Amino acid sequence: MTTSINQSRLQLIASQDLIANAAQFKAVTFAGAVAATTVSAAGILWQANVLSFGIAAIYSGITKAIVGAAVGTPGYPLKVTTSGFLIAASSGDMAIGRLASETAAASGDLARVMVDFSNFGYSTSA
Repeated sequence: MTTSINQSRLQLIASQDLIANAAQFKAVTFAGAVAATTVSAAGILWQANVLSFGIAAIYSGITKAIVGAAVGTPGYPLKVTTSGFLIAASSGDMAIGRLASETAAASGDLARVMVDFSNFGYSTSA
């Protein structure tokens, strides 16, 4: 799975132990913690680390991310949900990207996604 296409990375400091929390490929905040909402998210954690050490987050480009619920359609808009997982965005939700894999993704899958945390959009899906 190619995952390093046109990525823009952000360097942050971990405010919690992101290795122990198995946070790699989940959404993280600017404060260096696992994100619980789209609004608080800065990017997808690329390189995890322990408390007070540097981490790298992908804020735009194509990367891998952990899906928290089934996303049945490639290209479908995504949002951040509890524990940093990505799920399908509903109508009116702020979307941070799209499922970029050729097939559907099941809950818990490490899926290929295209993200842009610098510019939230609203999903108009049904």
